[in-house]
Amino acid sequence: VVLVPFEFKNVNAFSVFAFSKQEHLEKFKHQSAISLSEQLSVILNNLVLREMIVTDSLTQLKNSMYFRNKIKEVCQTSKNAQLILVDVDYFKKINDHYGHLGGDAVLIQIGTILKTIQNKYNNLNPNIRSSFITCARVGGEEFAILIEDYFFVFFFYFAEELRKTAEQTIVKYQSDEIRFTISLGLSAWNGSNEADEVSIKNFYRSADDSLYYSKK
Repeated sequence: VVLVPFEFKNVNAFSVFAFSKQEHLEKFKHQSAISLSEQLSVILNNLVLREMIVTDSLTQLKNSMYFRNKIKEVCQTSKNAQLILVDVDYFKKINDHYGHLGGDAVLIQIGTILKTIQNKYNNLNPNIRSSFITCARVGGEEFAILIEDYFFVFFFYFAEELRKTAEQTIVKYQSDEIRFTISLGLSAWNGSNEADEVSIKNFYRSADDSLYYSKK
């Protein structure tokens, strides 16, 4: 075995080259191994950078830029899709009472809730690609969930589970316990629709209108 070190995300890592016979090891060009490790380091670090560009730094969900591109792609390629928009109720009061760091703690917790529920359903459905649910932070306290090519009734259950989980969650911040609720708006996309810019905007606006009604 030959180990060649390289740096990945500011951590020392190793490329491992294993040989079944001693003569293979003796013929091995160590400079080639070093070159391969350097290339691997560049590739991995570029992948991390690419992921950072489309990730919200606070919640570690996808960001608004990624979601805008994703919803366009899904509408153009999927037979059906469902959109859920989520907004934290009275978020300004949370910020005013606990400060912006307290508000950030709530947003981080929502990100954790979304990822937990998303992973739960991905694991329950191993035959479906892991990206059939996309969760993103699309505004200050607003989140979006896009569900691709799945049972229509499923996203009602998903939305209600999310709403109930948030309602039952306690965010511990310093010596305080923060409780919060969320409102949700839902809309559905039919693959028979023309996937032009106007139709996609209407798909999003429909969920946004429902969210506004929910908050009222």
